[in-house]
Amino acid sequence: MTFELHTPARVGVIGCGRVAWLLENDERRSKPCSHVGGWLKQPGIQLQAACDIDTQRLSDFGEHYGVESRYTDYRAMLAGEQLDYVSIAAYATERADMVCAAAEAGVKGIWCEKAAAVSLAEIERMQAALERHNTRLIVSYMRRWELRYHKVNELIRAGAIGELQTINVHFSGNMLHTGTHAFDLLRLYAGEAVAVQAWLETGEEQNVQSGYRYDARTDFCDFGGDALIHFDSGVTAMIHGRDKDYFRFEFELLGSAGMIRIGNVQTELWTPADATYMSVMQELKRVDFPKFEYGNNWSAAAADLVSAVRQGTSVACGIDDARAALAIGLAMHQSQEQQHAVIDVADVRRDLIVPSR
Repeated sequence: MTFELHTPARVGVIGCGRVAWLLENDERRSKPCSHVGGWLKQPGIQLQAACDIDTQRLSDFGEHYGVESRYTDYRAMLAGEQLDYVSIAAYATERADMVCAAAEAGVKGIWCEKAAAVSLAEIERMQAALERHNTRLIVSYMRRWELRYHKVNELIRAGAIGELQTINVHFSGNMLHTGTHAFDLLRLYAGEAVAVQAWLETGEEQNVQSGYRYDARTDFCDFGGDALIHFDSGVTAMIHGRDKDYFRFEFELLGSAGMIRIGNVQTELWTPADATYMSVMQELKRVDFPKFEYGNNWSAAAADLVSAVRQGTSVACGIDDARAALAIGLAMHQSQEQQHAVIDVADVRRDLIVPSR
């Protein structure tokens, strides 16, 4: 199904913070590197309205982009502006309500930050609203639109490292806010998660997490720690995610005949060769990584959503992907709650709430 859109199509932004637009001020980042940056690369798009409860941030955004329609209540913005697209860059604890309200207001395409919600019940409510109103949604697992990560998938499928066996994952941050980025990629490489076991850091010092969120409905917050994930392909992933004094996001994909390392600062292929210090043995040595095209994932994500709305196509990373990644993170917290029990991902409690940024 395609839709009638305004000319130019109208975009509203809910949450005028870092990922919405402030990342564009980072001179070291490739541009665009934010929701607004991605939107402004699309032809036939205009910024129509913005909403934030922080009036100074709202004013800064409006002045920078010349947006006159400014709101501190997103429902008022949705009611007053007849928007075609909406970016939701508010906290996870509010995203489900915002997505449902946008769909009900007639918005045709939604770009939602991650984790998309705080429980499976919320995700299911979002899924129902999107289906009821024929609304398309992408979720901001941005590496889904980054060609390096798809080149890795091509190499795996082509047997470049033999049979994929295990994946080691390291990241700075906690299991939902940062970890779901990794869980989404793991699904690309290893298939669907079937079971999870976790050992999370849940001490008092972790409860006072600057920048993280709380919800009156639960005692949980978004913890970090270690976990194992078993996939339907037979692959096992080992997860190590904690707050650190530095940033790291890295995958080590180990196969029967090689290894790939990929992260924010590396793209490496390692294959067997004669060992340096041993006879009649082989070890892994780094070789040239195959060439691939570079692109901008923020622009690609916006273009994907625009195309899905205008042509009635599917998106690269949508609400079903958001649910699958969230279920893995929730399973880790449920495992911790049950003294590190192995949790079947299909059995994660719908009412389990873990708030994150």
